[in-house]
Amino acid sequence: MASNTQMNDLDLVERLHALQETNHALQEKLADASLGLNHMSQLRKLYEGTRLQCETLTADLNSIRSANNYVFIIMDGNGLVFDNRFIKQGREGGKQAAQALLLAVARLCPSLPSSFEIFCDVLVNIAEMGRALLNDGSIDDPGLFHEFAIGFTEAKSSFNFIDIGLGKGTLVRKIQETAMWHLGCYNCRHVMLGVGHSAQYAPFLRRVNEAGDARMCVSILLGEPIVREIEACGNTVYALDGDIFRTTKLVDKTLIEKLSVQHTEATKPQSSPVARAATQAVLTPATSTSSMSPPQTSWAKITKSASPPPKLTMPLPPKQDKTKPASKTPPQPAWSPGPRGRDPPITVGVPAMEDIKRREDTDKLCNNHFLRGPCTRIGACTFNHTFKPSKEQLKALAMLARQNPCINGQDCDVNDCIYGHNCPNVTNGVCTRSHCRFKVDGHPPNTKFTNSKIHEN
Repeated sequence: MASNTQMNDLDLVERLHALQETNHALQEKLADASLGLNHMSQLRKLYEGTRLQCETLTADLNSIRSANNYVFIIMDGNGLVFDNRFIKQGREGGKQAAQALLLAVARLCPSLPSSFEIFCDVLVNIAEMGRALLNDGSIDDPGLFHEFAIGFTEAKSSFNFIDIGLGKGTLVRKIQETAMWHLGCYNCRHVMLGVGHSAQYAPFLRRVNEAGDARMCVSILLGEPIVREIEACGNTVYALDGDIFRTTKLVDKTLIEKLSVQHTEATKPQSSPVARAATQAVLTPATSTSSMSPPQTSWAKITKSASPPPKLTMPLPPKQDKTKPASKTPPQPAWSPGPRGRDPPITVGVPAMEDIKRREDTDKLCNNHFLRGPCTRIGACTFNHTFKPSKEQLKALAMLARQNPCINGQDCDVNDCIYGHNCPNVTNGVCTRSHCRFKVDGHPPNTKFTNSKIHEN
């Protein structure tokens, strides 16, 4: 009995020690768990604080982003012209045009907040556009367009007519740089461009469209028909409700009437014989120009009149003079480049030629306008149409135009074609123009060339 009791006591002691060790291990685990719990509690508090801060910042950012949303419109006013019914009303018409534009654009943006703003800049040469509208017959007083511009600007603080003067290059650059600046602003949700009339803006649009989603943020306003180059860029084109813009180009109708009268006078029989054209062609410079203003006389009349000295001339192959004694060698037939024949020679004074050569950029005279006008692209053409050239200056302009070969060559059937159908720069069997653009067969046989690449033409 005693031994059994001792054995039981030993078992109890061992079990007690085992339980104590287990309890100690559990105590350690509990301590570790408590420490981890405290750490997690601290992290949770930190997370909650950070989450609340992020939510607050996000709300503030969203509030800032949606506070000043706007749509920006920028227009080349030389090509996107407001409808006559607005311009004829002067200042009041400008206010009506601004309101009509505001409502039409707002209807295109239903997804934007009701507080969004619309900004509009119209860049144009106000004085020149007033004259163009007058010559087109759209208005009776060029000052009406100036009044219209004032009314448009007064209608809304964010609408502006900006007079850029004669700088066509400045206008294009300002439109491109201003549009890019607004595209970089988050609050600017969309940019509308009034540039569909001119291919000059196509490279800019292509660069913008290459920037990912930019194409979705840039659209074109429709007035007159859009040129192919702009249409090929793929931007959305909007024709605004209400016929806000005119859909046809401006045409100088006064010049058409003047040229019609001049053509009638030129076809009347002359009471005195017409002076023979000089047998000399001007040595023309290597550059071609364009210009600006209705000519005072027709080109047909000018080519019939002789020019006063001094002359910078270059003789064509001389004709046989009937009064001279017969040569020992038989006369050779005059060279002809083809069925159309040689262009009649032009003689022009040095001062007039130098004046035309000095003209640059927008001061260059428009060939089409002055030599066989009127120019049908006055709104988009970057050359001068308002200058009043003298007869000598018109001759110089015509001679410069002759430096450009006609695409139809000797097959050309246009009587008043201003381009060259044979090289006008051959002197004593030598083509003196180092960058002559005519083909070899546009020169007399055995001509020597200063242009080493003449055979590539």
